[in-house]
Amino acid sequence: MIIQVAIIITVLLLITALMVILFIETLQTTKSIAKKRKEDKKRKIVNMRKKEKNGIYNI
Repeated sequence: MIIQVAIIITVLLLITALMVILFIETLQTTKSIAKKRKEDKKRKIVNMRKKEKNGIYNI
């Protein structure tokens, strides 16, 4: 009886640890995607300004 309870608790702890690891991975992925989007937006603005400076307008 005690061994069964110990096994159940161990399995639950393992599942919880896996969930936490997956959650942290998801947060890091989301953060990196947001960072990439921000950089892309910045790059787009810089390119637009260069084109305006050179007299090239992309309409």
